[in-house]
Amino acid sequence: MKMKKYWLLAIVSGAFIASMWVLVQCVAKAEQTIEDKQTENQRIINTKETFVSIDTSKIRLGVKGRDTLVGLPGVYVLVEELSKEAQKYGLTKQALQTDVELQLRRYDIKVLSEDEMLRTHGMPELYVNLNCVTNELFAAINIEVELQEIALLTTRNPVMACVDATTWEKSYVVIVGLLKIENVRENVRDLVNEFINDYLEANPKEKRNKKDLIEEDQ
Repeated sequence: MKMKKYWLLAIVSGAFIASMWVLVQCVAKAEQTIEDKQTENQRIINTKETFVSIDTSKIRLGVKGRDTLVGLPGVYVLVEELSKEAQKYGLTKQALQTDVELQLRRYDIKVLSEDEMLRTHGMPELYVNLNCVTNELFAAINIEVELQEIALLTTRNPVMACVDATTWEKSYVVIVGLLKIENVRENVRDLVNEFINDYLEANPKEKRNKKDLIEEDQ
């Protein structure tokens, strides 16, 4: 009888995790669609217990990832506003902003001010976004860390246009207990460390064996 109960609990838990993951993806896509419509032809400037981790990284450009980081002088850090649910359980935008900036400075990657970013070629922006969905016990959180830059789009015709492009991207979904939401900061740090590793690999003069230090921190 007990075994039957355990099997039932496992099935219910599995179904919950699957449904939460699908819901988070739908919310993220809907928000992105709205943002795309609002920001067409413009750049937004002012603008532990883990149960599962799913890699949802996407490829949007032919040239992407580590190669796009060569010669990058620094980044402006933008953390998107968090949902009320995330804030209710202790996760704050300011804490994430501080975490990311300290990580970058630790490995000598320059954190640009907004004015510096506007005057830097490509206007590089490290964008951090968390989409959170909760129920009575758990939270499903989609974490995205992206490098966004202004890129030149060319066509066969003699017409060129500037577009806001994602040139580096990592993301995944985690399911945590409500009282453990704040620990998602560690997951954000992991993704930022991946960016740092790729940056140091792309800029070997700045590497100084720091990649190994990041791996030790993990």
